[in-house]
Amino acid sequence: MSKSVLDAVAASILDLTVTPVDHSAELSLWRSDVPAFCEGALWQYDPQPDETGLNDRPMKLWSFQREYLGWLEERYQAQGDGLVEKSRDMWATWGILSWLLHHWLFGTGFTALVASHNETKTDNGLIDSLFGRLDYMAQRLPAWLRPQTDRAFCRLVNLDNGNSISGAAPTQQFARQGRFSVIVMDELAAWNWQDAAETATADASKVRFFISTPQGANAFKRLRFSGRIPVLTLHWRQHPLKTTEWYEAEKLRRTPENIASELDISYDKSVQGRVYPEWEMIKKGDFGFQPGWPIYTSWDFGLDGTALIWWQRNPNGNWRVIDCYSNANKTIDFYVPWCTGVIASGLPYGYTEDDLRQIEEHRGWPGATHFGDPDVAKRNLETGRTTKQILAQHGIHVQTRPDVNSFEARQQATKLFLRKIEGLNMPACTALDDAMMNARFPERSENSQSTGEKVLPIHDWSSHFRTSCEYQAVNEPSPGIKRAPKPIERRGSRVLRW
Repeated sequence: MSKSVLDAVAASILDLTVTPVDHSAELSLWRSDVPAFCEGALWQYDPQPDETGLNDRPMKLWSFQREYLGWLEERYQAQGDGLVEKSRDMWATWGILSWLLHHWLFGTGFTALVASHNETKTDNGLIDSLFGRLDYMAQRLPAWLRPQTDRAFCRLVNLDNGNSISGAAPTQQFARQGRFSVIVMDELAAWNWQDAAETATADASKVRFFISTPQGANAFKRLRFSGRIPVLTLHWRQHPLKTTEWYEAEKLRRTPENIASELDISYDKSVQGRVYPEWEMIKKGDFGFQPGWPIYTSWDFGLDGTALIWWQRNPNGNWRVIDCYSNANKTIDFYVPWCTGVIASGLPYGYTEDDLRQIEEHRGWPGATHFGDPDVAKRNLETGRTTKQILAQHGIHVQTRPDVNSFEARQQATKLFLRKIEGLNMPACTALDDAMMNARFPERSENSQSTGEKVLPIHDWSSHFRTSCEYQAVNEPSPGIKRAPKPIERRGSRVLRW
């Protein structure tokens, strides 16, 4: 080709005016139609590769998924909460993240807060976390639609319009310091502080989505059956690819409890390996404080959670559980007012309204006999004092049984002790009830050959109340033993400590 021809081609290229593609029709449709946006703009990762061996594929929706997106939008437009109970692998998390991304792109002044049952599952940079999935979808948006972003740990900001999606750890303080257009709590049934999170988020947003597979009796179950929150069920039978034959095959590779939780959406059968199945036999109702009956307090100590349970013994020798309290990341001084009725001046603690209400109620109770963890006598390296010494300064003397502190000994004593409990005061002891109903052992590996292996309960949100109950059991005084009253001063009035 001659130089003149090449020059002519080059000149024509330089003079060429590229007509931009008009995306106004797509933009108009996607703004108003979330399912259309998902199928037109989003990709989804599937751990099971398709027939071509690929895991990445454009998002295509089944009818139940379209209905799910429509339901989320209806709840948002109505400015009300919603609860999603689900079988496993029903697109519940992918679906709500897709819906969030739509409002992140097209909304005005949109702010969302999301969290899973632990911080790693909220944001670990991988596809198995909430923000990992958001990244995956946002990075694969059409180039002409993709905004400038600011991405940091647990934060995704749309710099073109200021909309943001934030994440937080699922603690007792979740959502207490902000206001949001919507809050999403994923796998809520596995959260350590379900009740506290539900309470804290009530003032943080008018729209909250509670999403989970069932895991026994807990706050998620109570919300589900409260009658005050609209419920959407995503059951495996709604999925066109999940047939009866598929279900029967899955049953062969799962435990009954796993089938109940992950497939059948059963709340009553979804806890496997319970430590104290006897707990469900205890009556629940109005079993509050009785003047004149001796009172006892059992403790389990720890920075990751401290739990107190208040007990009374009926003159007939049986026990009642009258109240409970737990918190985390507090020094031992924090808990003293629940036992003395006095909040010491100068303490750098912010007690909640519920805390103050409970402290005020306890102020009218007589002093208690205290039982607890033998670790109460261990010295704190920072303060140089033991928990036992600190509590003793406030007139709280914790009795322990180091000789029966193995889990096996505590469990045996507790199983016998539970037969003597005539009532659980509800709703004051709801958190304790949840913990005892959900305390469980880890599932033994199918390949395990051990016959003498010591199996301890899983250490999770249920552990501290369970252990506090065990300390009451191993320290249980014999009926008929009367302790000499020890007078203490409480706000100017003389109260007998029994």
